[in-house]
Amino acid sequence: MTAEYGIRVNALRFRYMDSPTPVLNSVDMEIRPGETVLLLGRSGCGKSTLALCLDGLIPHEIPGDFDGEVWIGPYMTLHTSPDRLRQVVGIVFQDPEAQLVMPRVDEEVAFGLENLAFPATAMPARIGNALALVGLSEKAKAWVETLSGGQKQRLALAAVLAMQPSVLILDEPTANLDPSATLAFYRTMEHLRHSTKATTLLIEHRIDATLPLVDRVVVMGEDGRVITAGSPREIYAASDAALQREGVWVPSSCRLAAALRSIGWPLEGCPLTIAEMEQVIRSSLVLHAGAGASLPIGTAADTSHQALSGHPDEAISVEGVSFAYPDGTVALRDVHLHVPRGSFFALVGANGSGKTTLAKILTGLLPARNGKISILGQEVTSRNRSQISRWVGYVFQNPEHQFVAERVSDELAYSLDSQLEAMERQRRIEKLLAQFGLSDERGSNPFSLSQGQKRRLSIATMVAMEQPILILDEPTFGQDYRSAQEVMSVIRSLQQAGTTIVCITHDMQLVADYAQEVAVIEQGQVTFQGSPRALFRQPELLERAGLDLPPLAVLGARLGLEGLYTVEDWLLWASAYAPIVDKAHYCRTQGW
Repeated sequence: MTAEYGIRVNALRFRYMDSPTPVLNSVDMEIRPGETVLLLGRSGCGKSTLALCLDGLIPHEIPGDFDGEVWIGPYMTLHTSPDRLRQVVGIVFQDPEAQLVMPRVDEEVAFGLENLAFPATAMPARIGNALALVGLSEKAKAWVETLSGGQKQRLALAAVLAMQPSVLILDEPTANLDPSATLAFYRTMEHLRHSTKATTLLIEHRIDATLPLVDRVVVMGEDGRVITAGSPREIYAASDAALQREGVWVPSSCRLAAALRSIGWPLEGCPLTIAEMEQVIRSSLVLHAGAGASLPIGTAADTSHQALSGHPDEAISVEGVSFAYPDGTVALRDVHLHVPRGSFFALVGANGSGKTTLAKILTGLLPARNGKISILGQEVTSRNRSQISRWVGYVFQNPEHQFVAERVSDELAYSLDSQLEAMERQRRIEKLLAQFGLSDERGSNPFSLSQGQKRRLSIATMVAMEQPILILDEPTFGQDYRSAQEVMSVIRSLQQAGTTIVCITHDMQLVADYAQEVAVIEQGQVTFQGSPRALFRQPELLERAGLDLPPLAVLGARLGLEGLYTVEDWLLWASAYAPIVDKAHYCRTQGW
């Protein structure tokens, strides 16, 4: 570890070459040596661009209109070579594939050390320690191309940690990680805070686990300016509702506290964590007669409800499907799965469990080696991709894998029926642009969008094709609060209109809020299919599968209350004690 360096940004302004407006506008920010700062803001506000300015990629390797000063300790990035900056600043990008260059896992970690002329004799120990920190020790000799998206993200982090930078920039480092890996990552971060004293800038949307680790929060507005900064409690106590309007995620505890206050609960303070929320609710309960008794909410049956093969109400039927990659890696083992027609179906499991492989088989991108697959009652086991695509749309985990045009509007046009008349074609393009918040980006290159915007565009291209089944791999990845709500609203509307939704996700709160049925994949096998509520009552299965309860369910468990998994559940329970009951009004304001 080199000397401890802070970060200082003065009047920073940056505009990309192909953009008419600046992404960053007079940004002023300071991070003290050893401090951990959480950077928040809606998708496209300039967070990732700021990260690129801090590690020198802007302006040295990414051209544009750059003005202002960025200091990393004694180094002004504008006048410091990229090679020197890489010895000081380590960055983990949103998309791990953007920084992985070597074919094998241990070689990827070694690559950065070699560029720093690290002694070859000391390299194996440094590589081993870095892989152990991120839980990839057993994958040291694996080929990078065989890793799941989450495993690639952990590998990118290991490669950076091995170089022991003084400044660490993490751009949504847990976006592709399963709940178990996310928890392990933040344990790693807690260890690093004490062991390395690295100055850390963390860009993240999933904030429930992050707040205990950060010293300050900086919030950027949609116009690329810093709008507020302070401790987590100062930020959320002052304006959690305003932050949500700005597109910033708030902790689950704050969201629930606001909901309970809306029906009359006299909650005090600003609970930032589930533990704090537990104490606030216990304190409030003593104000109500009989509040000490637990009041479970009615839930679905405990047993899973698998459909029968060949049932006419099935959208997807999978019988005995297995798959192995050319290197011998077995991804699926005798999979049986039945997705009801018109349902919102969630597919969950740890990184590398086989979820994405199964999705690619269902869409014809990979061949099923054996077994039988039926789509809408038609066997498709031996059909090609073009035939299956008439019925099934697939939104990739990495949206860039499906872009084919040079402009956003052309990307949507490519997905529309070529037989449409010109005026109707343009009308649908404009509707989709507005529906997914991309109207201002119609002329932009899809690859120049932020990760959140790319995700929305990838979903819009599939919605345009109007297939009866839509498979979405992590649809809320990289989305700010407002965009995630809008995307899920569109997806729910599609499902209510008859589209079958299959959602691959690590977000267990999303499963609780939206899914009617869920399947768990463990090491290539489906080990559970049933209602989310039935799944949440099986803690041993969740732990074994690398999953976790949704935050609001964790709160219910701590209070000894069963079946409280969503804000709506909590409002139903709380209404029994509220002096003012207006759940209907609250639900209307949330768009429920």
